[in-house]
Amino acid sequence: MAVDIDPDAVRVAKENVAHNGLDAMIDVRKGDLLQGLSQQFDFAVANILAPVICMLAAPLKKHLTPGGRFICSGIIAEAEPDVNKALLDAGYTIDEILSTGELAPFRLISALT
Repeated sequence: MAVDIDPDAVRVAKENVAHNGLDAMIDVRKGDLLQGLSQQFDFAVANILAPVICMLAAPLKKHLTPGGRFICSGIIAEAEPDVNKALLDAGYTIDEILSTGELAPFRLISALT
């Protein structure tokens, strides 16, 4: 399942899913990420602003299976401590943090439930 609040992102995602022949496997929806969601998933991926990741960390956890992963990216270096704290406070274990360095501030954090 892929969910985005931006209609253009949903349109592009649907095109990419169709182009790759994954229509039967991936359900692309427009919506507010966790609204109306009752399923559990093995992993979730979010490439959004750090404050949104911090806000979603705790509510998202109930939608992950035991041992599930939450992979979040697009985090600038200055926001990494806040994201780490939000993840730890929500009960995640930070598995790995990857960075592309100072010239391209990007962080990928893999958090295990």
